[in-house]
Amino acid sequence: MATLDDLMARATADAGVLGVVLTGSHARGLTTEHSDVDVTVVVTSPSETWQRDRAPDVDLAVVTVEQFGDTSVL
Repeated sequence: MATLDDLMARATADAGVLGVVLTGSHARGLTTEHSDVDVTVVVTSPSETWQRDRAPDVDLAVVTVEQFGDTSVL
């Protein structure tokens, strides 16, 4: 994954993406110089297009809307 801007452009263009949720320290306003950006992409169904990715700058989790309601998977 390249950047958060790239992820957002990709998510906006994908009809299978229901939402993008900022989580972690950025969502709580507790960032430090070592913080990455934690993002959860909510999709209509699992696919090869969206997969978990832990890059140095962006940590991406992917869940269906059903999984999103179950916080034990995040």
